[in-house]
Amino acid sequence: MQNVMLAALEFDLATCPQAALAEYPDIVRAELDETYQDKMLVAGIALGYPDMTQAINQYRTQREDVNKFTSWFSWRATFFTLSLRSAIINIIFNSLGENHG
Repeated sequence: MQNVMLAALEFDLATCPQAALAEYPDIVRAELDETYQDKMLVAGIALGYPDMTQAINQYRTQREDVNKFTSWFSWRATFFTLSLRSAIINIIFNSLGENHG
């Protein structure tokens, strides 16, 4: 569904996923041909051109700044840190083995 919704944006179309359609499969199947009568309905997508003059289509929620909930690491720093931790753990276990062997 997400891919269809993202592709629709490229054509200036708006979408609205609707899981509620799954509550009424017989009504939906009545509108479809025989090919789809044995298929399970899990959701649908409303598709159309948005009317941006309507207030509902201008509503935007506030978003938390991504840096407040994300930690950024470069792969090199992460790899080095993991390698260093691994080396330290090996040294500790090797020394324990020598002292307790």
